Amino acid sequence: QYISRLSGVSDTPFAQVAVKGSQVNMLPAKCNLRQALKWYVDLTYPAKKSVLKAFSQCAQDEQEKEAFMDVLRNNDAAKAEFHKLSAKLRNTFGWLRKFGSVQVPADVFMEHMPHLQPRFYSIASDHKAQPNHIHICVAVEDGGLCTPYLQRMEVGSKVLVFTRTSNFHPPRAPTTPMIMIGPGTGIAPLVGILHRRLALKEKGEELGPCHFFFGCRRREEDFLYEDLLRQCEADGVITALHLAFSRETDRKVYVQHKLAEVGEQVWEMLQNGGRVYVCGDARRMARDVEDTLKQIIQTHGGEEMQTMKAVEDYLLKLEKRDRYLKDVWSSAVA
Repeated sequence: QYISRLSGVSDTPFAQVAVKGSQVNMLPAKCNLRQALKWYVDLTYPAKKSVLKAFSQCAQDEQEKEAFMDVLRNNDAAKAEFHKLSAKLRNTFGWLRKFGSVQVPADVFMEHMPHLQPRFYSIASDHKAQPNHIHICVAVEDGGLCTPYLQRMEVGSKVLVFTRTSNFHPPRAPTTPMIMIGPGTGIAPLVGILHRRLALKEKGEELGPCHFFFGCRRREEDFLYEDLLRQCEADGVITALHLAFSRETDRKVYVQHKLAEVGEQVWEMLQNGGRVYVCGDARRMARDVEDTLKQIIQTHGGEEMQTMKAVEDYLLKLEKRDRYLKDVWSSAVA
């Protein structure tokens, strides 16, 4: 569909585009236009005004060109119309379809369109317990790019992936107390740690206490990894499983509320060298959990923790020592 809206299209492989008279590398490998659009260009990204202004100059119909440019002006009426159309048209293709006489040269299109950015997902498996597999746990976003793509994959399909090193890992000593907090898909990296603990348990290793906090709206809808969590609780891999189903009670209950209920135990675990793992939404959950941790430390930490500065310094010290680990995100890109 995009190719039909472009001009100067050929099957000749390319990896550069002319920008201001010079050749600039823009792709990691030579490929034809169809391959470039499939693998390297973000076709779902909301259209920017600067890009649309460049494309409007490629309209073949003068009246349509003027109408296109009018929407992109900076007066209040144009801004309101642009906002309205952006919500309706969603991406660049929507705009090109609306203004049908626009025929953007392929090299101009490639120069202005944003490159596809990698999507980073937490690994929901353990390389020691499952050395030949990588598991992920993601929510499929309507209008997203990567998660619907993954959903359409069939068994045996190849997907381009790479891994990064992370400090979000289990402690070297299995007896280290652990506090794990991961509502929703935030459970992903914690699942990997649970698999490691299960493997250690099977080998007869002694495990330290583990309090696991999971939350979702309703247990019948999105209680992810319920069987695994129940198994770990029954086997002693999880010492205490704390569940928060926010839409099942009159008062919304989240993981930070469950954390506060066992504040004294949390403080005791921290005093015994425990680690805190937090994974999930950075904007609300992680912030609320940290506020709750601060309250717990101040309430149970004695005279040394009566000021907020002392509490924050304590948490910072935990972070520096890899005892307060966070795998959080706030991007809506999917």
